[in-house]
Amino acid sequence: MDEHTFRILEYDKILEMAAASAVTAPGRDIVQRTKPLNNIADIRQQISLVSECRRLLSEGQPLGIEHFENLLTLFQRIRPRDAVLEPLELRSFLPLFYSALNLKIWSNNPSYRGLGTIVSQLITHPDIRKAIDAAIDREGKIIDEASQELSYIRKGIRSCESKIKRTLEEILKQKELMPYMQDFYLAERNNRWVIPVKRDFKGNIPGIVHDISNTGETVYVEPYPIQHLGNELESYRAEEKLEEYRILKRLSAILREHLHEIEEDYNIVARADALQAIAGFSEQMDMSPPEINEKGYMKIIRGRHPLLWKSLRKENRASDLVPLELEIGRDNSCMVITGSNAGGKTVALKTIGVLNLMALGGMHIPAGAGTTIPFLQRILADIGDEQSIEQNLSTFSGHITRISEIIRQSRAHTLVIIDELGT
Repeated sequence: MDEHTFRILEYDKILEMAAASAVTAPGRDIVQRTKPLNNIADIRQQISLVSECRRLLSEGQPLGIEHFENLLTLFQRIRPRDAVLEPLELRSFLPLFYSALNLKIWSNNPSYRGLGTIVSQLITHPDIRKAIDAAIDREGKIIDEASQELSYIRKGIRSCESKIKRTLEEILKQKELMPYMQDFYLAERNNRWVIPVKRDFKGNIPGIVHDISNTGETVYVEPYPIQHLGNELESYRAEEKLEEYRILKRLSAILREHLHEIEEDYNIVARADALQAIAGFSEQMDMSPPEINEKGYMKIIRGRHPLLWKSLRKENRASDLVPLELEIGRDNSCMVITGSNAGGKTVALKTIGVLNLMALGGMHIPAGAGTTIPFLQRILADIGDEQSIEQNLSTFSGHITRISEIIRQSRAHTLVIIDELGT
């Protein structure tokens, strides 16, 4: 198909309308890349799939797809051997696994054979999902139960901190030391527990200074009686980091081992989401599945332009939209539309072009039941603003160049749309 035609018919804006109903980022991308298909069987199958999803929506049965962003970057990052993902990066796979699990239930439903065939190929990976879910919480923190070793280390950390705090609180309560204290609270500086001491009296509380306040009036001292506990705590924390890394490495290795299958699930879920989005667009505009014929025959019944409908709906004037009726391809293969300025000629041409693009892309179209669209190999359009040669020679030259290109590209099974040919 011709990129110039896509642009001047504003096909991308219509795809954006449809993509707005997508739940996932890759599903949205698929909708926005929807182009006419070059095989009539594929077009009919895609229309049928959209019809199935539309039926699901009308019956109030969502597919159960959860939101997730584009995972292609993570697929690439985890591919090298020994690559390790961050906790939240690992959790970002969970919505994909849950979506696959929810979609899988439709695989054995005889009422939705087309969709069932697609989702029956899903693996869903319940073991990987459970492993990640059981190791990392929603905030991206590795939980104690992620491994026995981590649970043991975390208990050691809590016990050690408890001893440190208890000892420091006892020091703060000693009356003879109170005059030297800047305040009576525990603080943590450079991963060591300390107490705030007046700068001029730091020597009265033996210990190690770990920090100084911005004013310079307070020094943060780790008293000698807890130094061995501070060292023990530091050792525990180093072990904790090492064990957390081991856990992330293990989970990353599991993902890498099944990466090909996960990528396949990702593509299937994204495709199902795209179908759901296009079906939602169909529901929103009360569209119909078009018939696709191989006889070069076009009949549009009550056709409406999505962008015009959207514009009028914003003004609460959707009822003012005048639908298009058109039939061509039996007795005549050419049609000339004439009329006064602002009479809707260009809108009619754009509507014809857009409905054909949508139908050939396997979408429902905003037209009545019984609408039939010919299977086309090319749609070529030249739609520009109305200007005379005297006003703008470059515009005229551009139209002549474009019409020349249309003539060069045109073959059988080609729809040609030219606006303002007379000028």
